[in-house]
Parts: sequence; C-alpha cells; structure tokens
Amino acid sequence: MPHRAELIPDDTRFFDGGDDTQPPDPTKPPSYEFVRVDAEGRERFRARRRIGYRARGRPGRPDRTFIFPANLQSWTTDFASVPWLFAWLVPKSGKHLPASLLHDALVERPPNYIGPPVTRDDADVVFKEAMADLGTRVVRRWLIWTAVSLATIFIGHAGPPGSRARWYYLAAAATTLTLTVGLGAIATLDVTGGSGIGPWAYELPWMRSPSFWMEIFQGAAGAIVIPSLLGLSWGRFWRAGVISGVALAFLLHVTVVILALTSLYWGLEKVGEIDRGHLLLAILVMAFAFAALVFLNAIGAW
Repeated sequence: MPHRAELIPDDTRFFDGGDDTQPPDPTKPPSYEFVRVDAEGRERFRARRRIGYRARGRPGRPDRTFIFPANLQSWTTDFASVPWLFAWLVPKSGKHLPASLLHDALVERPPNYIGPPVTRDDADVVFKEAMADLGTRVVRRWLIWTAVSLATIFIGHAGPPGSRARWYYLAAAATTLTLTVGLGAIATLDVTGGSGIGPWAYELPWMRSPSFWMEIFQGAAGAIVIPSLLGLSWGRFWRAGVISGVALAFLLHVTVVILALTSLYWGLEKVGEIDRGHLLLAILVMAFAFAALVFLNAIGAW
C-alpha cells in the first residue's frame, strides 16, 4: 500500500460502531467506553461499544470500512501498541489511541474486526493514516508507524511465508540495527577517549578531529548518514529503515540509561517481594554508603 505525503486530518472517519444490540451509526462520533478487567494478573480493558473507521481508498478502489472489535466479550487491550521501553517518547494514550486500537484489531490473529481482509503491512499504513485523521503530529505519527513496521518485519509478516523477501527484510533490519548500535558504542568511546583502550582500540574515520565539539558534530553527521544509507536497503520498508536507524543512533544512550534504571527498579521490586523488604533495605543502605564514600572522595573529604 503506497504512502501519502500529506493527509488532511478528518476525525469524522471514526464513528460509533454500535454494540450487540445497536447497529453502527456513521453519523455519530465514536464512544470510547472501556471496563477494566483482570486477565491473569495483567491489567486489561474491555470495550463496551464498537468503534468504526472509514479508511481512505485508492485510485480504482473505494474507501474501506472497519468495525472493531468484532467480539465485544472476548476482546481486550492494554493500550500498549508501543513497547514499554519507548513509552517516555511515545505514550500509549493520546490522540493516536483510537488508531492504536484499530491496529490491534486488524493484526490480531484471528482478526477481531468486521471488514475487508488486510495484510499486516497494509494494516500498518491504515494505522498511520488513522493517526493522521485524529490529528496526531507528524513526527510522532511516523515514529509510531516505524515501531509497528519493525514488529511486522521481525515477527515474519513482511512477505509470504517462507519467501526470500521475508528473510531479506529481516536480514536488512537486523544488520542495520546491529551496525547502528555497534558504531554508536564505538563513537561514544571515541568521544570519551575510551576507544584507544585495550586490544579492541579503534577510531572511526569520520571522527578524527582533536576538538571535542567538532568530534561531537562529526559523530552526529555519521549518525544521520550511515543509518540512512543502511535503511535504504530495506526495499519497500525503506522509510522505516531510515527512521529507525537514525532514531536509534540519536536515542541509543538515553534508551540504555532508561533500560538500566527500569531493570534496577524491577530488580528492587522483586527483591522486596521475596523477603518482605529486609534484603531490599540492606541493599539500599549499602548503596547509600557506597554513594557517600564516592561523594566524600570527590570533594576531597576522605
């Protein structure tokens, strides 16, 4: 499905999808009613009314109408279309939420919507256009679409089962992201002076300036050019390749920090659950003592 360079928001494409007793009404705005349910210890939400969306057609093909979810009793959502690691950048709620629910229904297996069949990557584009109709800002819209496109590639829905295309897209994506992370790590060591340490010493050829700030500027230029060129190898997913590569290059450090802090938090929570807080308290006391020693040493008082 081709992308459209510019879309005029039209939130009237979303409408009331009715329920088990009332039919859909394209003249009424949607009613977002959800009930919190507990699904094996996980927080989920069940829709009380269906939502309708009239997706844009293409030349020679009329608009398509989707009503979701098909089964109000069994369908639940956690509103988390975006991985938790990137929730600080793209929150799971906001203007894009109805489009996220639509996407969840379209890609669920078996499908949980009423309407014409769609492929996984077609559903991703419908998702992006639905976000545009809701007034989601351009940058956020493309970032969210890139995230779901990566999921499409890595779960193996980027081509027919067993096809060479499917494996090609997977290899291109894995190569791009791996090289981006690797070069980002080397660039960080280069800037901080750590690239000359040990047997793996290496200096990136585009970061040889003796000036710290010029080296930062050169590293930023490499973070744009190299992932963009690698992203072009993704074929029809090249937009996702360029966006994901450049975004990863620039957000690598903050993402690692958030991952480390979140892992620490989860670890402390687990420790607190195991022994009712006694071991957790001991760990916190030792952490404070260590931090105090480092602080005193830094100010020359030790």
